[in-house]
Amino acid sequence: MIIGSLLFHGWEIQDVQSPFSILAKVASKTGENHQFIEIGENLNTAYESSAHFPIYPTVDYQSCPKLDVLLIPGGL
Repeated sequence: MIIGSLLFHGWEIQDVQSPFSILAKVASKTGENHQFIEIGENLNTAYESSAHFPIYPTVDYQSCPKLDVLLIPGGL
């Protein structure tokens, strides 16, 4: 399963961390293989959360694989 989170400036960290944590726990208990990716418009841009926590995306819009789950966090 491929799970992606859309990054943008001002994204809300708990809206990404909580679902990722739950899905990672399910994967560890079931033995399923999950891939977590962060998606941004530009790979060379750090997208800062509302808590000022910067994350670089692992893929951009053009290179994003087909996702099973897309998380779109809230934000400012």
